[in-house]
Amino acid sequence: MTIEQQVTLLTRDTNRTAAELEILRADMNARFDAVDQRFDAVDQRFDAVDQRFDAVDQRFDAVDQRLDRLEERFDRIETDVRQVIELLQNKA
Repeated sequence: MTIEQQVTLLTRDTNRTAAELEILRADMNARFDAVDQRFDAVDQRFDAVDQRFDAVDQRFDAVDQRLDRLEERFDRIETDVRQVIELLQNKA
């Protein structure tokens, strides 16, 4: 085989390899894009769940505040009842 034939074969192999690399590059880019889209979808789902947790947290805070106000009311009622009992005992 002559040098020219070897060069021709090497050139053909090189071109074929370059084409295969381009196909692989395109395939890998498509796969990375698909994975990126999946991560974006998962990220959106996590954002939605996070918003739901924030809403639940706000509801719990509101309930906690209501319970605190109820506790204050009960404390005042208890104090008032004790005072009434003391007044009644002092009159008796």
